[in-house]
Amino acid sequence: MSIISEERFEAHIYLNHHYPPIQWNIVRGLFHSPDCLPESKGAGFISISMATMLLNDTAERLNSELLLDEFRRSFYPDHVSRLKGIFVFDDIDSLSNLWKNNNWGGHFCDEYLADVGVSAIKSSRLDSNWISEIFDSSGNLKINWDAAAHNYWQGVCHPEKPPIWERIVEGAITVWSMDSKVKALQDIQSIWPKSLNLLRYAILCASYGSFDGEVFPFLRITENSLNISYYLRMVQRGDSEFINSLNKFITENPLYDTNIGNSGDDHLPDLSGFNRELTANSDGLFGEIVAKALSARTENQRT
Repeated sequence: MSIISEERFEAHIYLNHHYPPIQWNIVRGLFHSPDCLPESKGAGFISISMATMLLNDTAERLNSELLLDEFRRSFYPDHVSRLKGIFVFDDIDSLSNLWKNNNWGGHFCDEYLADVGVSAIKSSRLDSNWISEIFDSSGNLKINWDAAAHNYWQGVCHPEKPPIWERIVEGAITVWSMDSKVKALQDIQSIWPKSLNLLRYAILCASYGSFDGEVFPFLRITENSLNISYYLRMVQRGDSEFINSLNKFITENPLYDTNIGNSGDDHLPDLSGFNRELTANSDGLFGEIVAKALSARTENQRT
């Protein structure tokens, strides 16, 4: 069964603990897929994996991922989107099969592998071997890619390769690996030393069950461009009733407290260096992708 309803389970995930927006969420200890946010309906929140693709990956791979997601919406709309879900591995055999022939590149390296707890609202369990028959080495879609895409979204096991089962999760991820947290914290203390008070607040909110203090990327479409920005959610920071409840919770549960920060003024982490603007004049295929998105936006406004 390729679609699984609400479930809690242990898993493994690749987390780039050298990338500051991800580092913040790692130290916070809990992060979510964007669909979990109360304010996400109708908004442009996207997954960090999609944001980094827009910021760092090739236009060819991004375009192919967008087309694959159109395919999903057409034929398998109940599945979790690759563009918004969180990718985890729920069995060690799949990781072993990945290690034997790991040509995925990017952040899929042993250093970034972390243990996590998953609280899934919904997840799709799929054999990632099919991806190499959908995308070529340059990130373009292969000829007759749709046959492999059907097998992928149907959760079919590849007939010629040991399975590499991946879960695409809509839900929450709790970071268990202390090594990942320590390395991420060391970097944050170096690049954002004045933001440790808010990092403490983020950690406490995670323990309390609030989304506040979590970093989310946001895609905004204007008349002329696509803007990718990172935001630190601070919706409840100014709510005295919430702050009092949070402080009471920490007083009654002191093990959830942390010695990070808690002195001096509060300073937001500067996330502006990770933002990006794409226009129809952007290089190559990026410009075409933007033009297509702007055209779709205009058409939706007309209807």
